Amino acid sequence: MQRESTDPKVSNDTYSTSWLLKLQNWFLSWKPRATHSQLPSYCQQIAETETKLLDMFVHERWERRFVELPNGEFINTVILGDPHKPCLVLTPGYCSGIGVFARNLDVLSQHFRVYCVDWLGCGASSKPEYPRKATVEQAESFFVDSLELWRQKIGENLSKPFILVGHSLGGYLSTAYASKYPENVRKLVLLSPVGIPRAPEQRLDQPVSHDSQDDESTRRIQEYRRKYRHLRRLFTWFWTRDITPHAVLRVSGPYFGRWLSWKYAHRRFQHCLPEAARDLLAAYVYEMCVRGNPSGEYALNAILLPGAWAKQPLCERWDKVRVPTIFFYGEQDWMDYRAALSLKEKYSSFIQDVCRVPLAGHYLFLENPQDFHQQFLQALIDTHKPTVEEGGSTT
Repeated sequence: MQRESTDPKVSNDTYSTSWLLKLQNWFLSWKPRATHSQLPSYCQQIAETETKLLDMFVHERWERRFVELPNGEFINTVILGDPHKPCLVLTPGYCSGIGVFARNLDVLSQHFRVYCVDWLGCGASSKPEYPRKATVEQAESFFVDSLELWRQKIGENLSKPFILVGHSLGGYLSTAYASKYPENVRKLVLLSPVGIPRAPEQRLDQPVSHDSQDDESTRRIQEYRRKYRHLRRLFTWFWTRDITPHAVLRVSGPYFGRWLSWKYAHRRFQHCLPEAARDLLAAYVYEMCVRGNPSGEYALNAILLPGAWAKQPLCERWDKVRVPTIFFYGEQDWMDYRAALSLKEKYSSFIQDVCRVPLAGHYLFLENPQDFHQQFLQALIDTHKPTVEEGGSTT
């Protein structure tokens, strides 16, 4: 039997070690553990509104997962379709969520295993603190790296290359992901992506060159800049101070803020959505903007200049995007498809097609889902590619 030491020195060292150990354990007990994270309540609140929008249009069986990342954050994910079919990952744009794809999920799930993903800090995903005044690289990593962590965590067939689809700012971020993780992307599909061309350098007081093949586009931009120059200056002032559309809704209060969302949804989508759907969409946009901490919304200011021009245009970095790519635009899109055509001329071995959907604008998949589905499936599945005369691609 071992006897206890009566040496005071040994006794004091033992007491000191025990005291420090207890203090250390107490501090560790306050350290957040990613494995025991709790889903933020705002994620569930936004998801409830999103579910109503999905149930209105989606008739196929679908499931929702809040995929927890190793850092304790959650990525909102909606999954549907046969697990044995090719994987397709859908990502929405800025100030948007996966609910905007509600009119497309039934058709796409007939051909793909569909994963709809809200970017970290957006939609119904968790909204961690975002570094203000971040660099372009930091902003892109905030989204791109979290999407890669999501892919690793969800597993399933995403261990193999998948089709990555991004809309607007989601198209920009999907391109950044494909350039960083090209081995994971089988094909890149960009729906009216932001950030492709360079920002125009021409001043308002400079005459328009009539020798340029882009005269009409340049003239249109100049007319727009002259007409709205005062509004643009005000918008630029807000932009440089990180005052986002979300912030406007938050400070407007619940009554006026909801009215602004309702006004936007009914005016913007009155030609393509029934009134009940517009009401749900307005509530959905409002919930996404006011619930949770301002987070991913600040990335817009970090990545883009006023006027939605990229600080680091993708056209200057496309040599890093080594995956097959297809562009889609609406015929009334405010994004200029000719930037994609110029890229196709230079990178014809990777950029396969530039398609335009008739009777549609920036939300081409929501405004004209029938023609969008036809062109989308032809480009990704069928060997036949629609021609200009058939109302398909413009090359």
